[in-house]
Amino acid sequence: MKKIGLAAIFLVLMVASNALSAAIKLAPEISVQEKPEALTVGLAIENRGDTAAYQIVTELEIGGQTIGVGPIDKIEPNGTYGKRVQFGHQKMRLPGPGSYPIFIRLWYEDLSHYRFCANDLYILHYRSEPMNGRVRLKADVKNLGGNYFEMDARLEPAGMSGELLRNATIQAVMPESFSCEPIQYNFSLTKNERKNYNFRIKNETGLKGSQYKIFALAQYQCKGKHYTQTAPAFLNIKDAPAPPNDARALTLALTFMVILFIVAVVFILEVFGCLGGHLGP
Repeated sequence: MKKIGLAAIFLVLMVASNALSAAIKLAPEISVQEKPEALTVGLAIENRGDTAAYQIVTELEIGGQTIGVGPIDKIEPNGTYGKRVQFGHQKMRLPGPGSYPIFIRLWYEDLSHYRFCANDLYILHYRSEPMNGRVRLKADVKNLGGNYFEMDARLEPAGMSGELLRNATIQAVMPESFSCEPIQYNFSLTKNERKNYNFRIKNETGLKGSQYKIFALAQYQCKGKHYTQTAPAFLNIKDAPAPPNDARALTLALTFMVILFIVAVVFILEVFGCLGGHLGP
């Protein structure tokens, strides 16, 4: 009887270990076909993790126009979901040819119904061939302690020869699990300048032990064309406390309760087995 109880406890621990180590890794891919009446945007979402994602919702935004995709019931590990949507030229507020960001926002759940969020960026070349940027953009993130982080975005000229950058902005792009102050700066840059911009980030609901992709995004106009440049960075949640409804904490609690139940059953059976042995003929 004790061997059966130990085997059951071992099985429960194995299941819990798999639940705790399993990860969902959704990777969106974008393709664009430009037509006279609209942009046809192809979205492919691949699950590169080792556990299924549920109730996946995606938002694509171009030039202020947002189109939602989903909810998608489930994407298995190594599975892919594909969808095509159309963005009308008149609804997109794009001032002219050049490169523009496509904002990709993802929401999804794990088996325990814990809700995750993520984001990505894709650069659209609109009525223009790919262009070399007029600036170099880099971004780094450092942990300030607890729930607070800082992203440092650095700008320097790249092949500028006296051009004037117009309507130039730099902003932080991140999932809704985080807040940021400020969210955007206006900037100017000459061929001899280098500038740094700091974004103070607070973890609101990011999951402990997770890594989130964030971006510095620079946009400006130069010689009649619009330019978009991005620099990714990664925000690692290590010291920040996990949210109250953390699915991992729930898994640990349920595992502990199941083990206690198994131990109690084994103990009761052992006691009654001993009594049966004493009371028997």
